[in-house]
Amino acid sequence: MHTSPLRDNMHMPNSLIKEIMNIAEEHEGLVPCVAAKEAGISASALVKMARRGRLERIARGVYRLPLFPASSSKYSDYHEVIAWARAGHGPPAVISHESALALYGISDVLPAKFHITIPKNSRF
Repeated sequence: MHTSPLRDNMHMPNSLIKEIMNIAEEHEGLVPCVAAKEAGISASALVKMARRGRLERIARGVYRLPLFPASSSKYSDYHEVIAWARAGHGPPAVISHESALALYGISDVLPAKFHITIPKNSRF
């Protein structure tokens, strides 16, 4: 009988594996805590998975499923920035300024930092 390498490696229930995979597929390989919580996966479960090497912690509230290489999408860095900004029910955020110009191919500027814009009344 053939078993999934992910399941063999992760030793998790099938339902949890499927949920983590679904979340990662929807978020370019990322597993934001907010999305995991909406799927019924606790933040402590994500922390445990990261400690065991089953997830990579990218930033506060943002994890990556190692099966999805960070370089699999040319937009993965942008997804990480937005996921980080929205972690913990943060404010809505959008890529802006020089980062948006680069993202949309309007300019050949390669900004040294990512620029995001959040609502004026938000606290970060």
